[in-house]
Amino acid sequence: MNKRFGVMLDMSRNAVTKSDEVKKYASVIKKLGYNMIQLYTEDIMGGDAFRRS
Repeated sequence: MNKRFGVMLDMSRNAVTKSDEVKKYASVIKKLGYNMIQLYTEDIMGGDAFRRS
């Protein structure tokens, strides 16, 4: 049975993370023995920010 051992990255906070940075992070955590990354996102724009009148 494969065990999952990983981290969750909050992609909704601070600056937008580029895909190259996520790939670098994945390489580092793989070397540490992790085998999973979860990318957490949420809408933080506050409701009607993109609605047109």
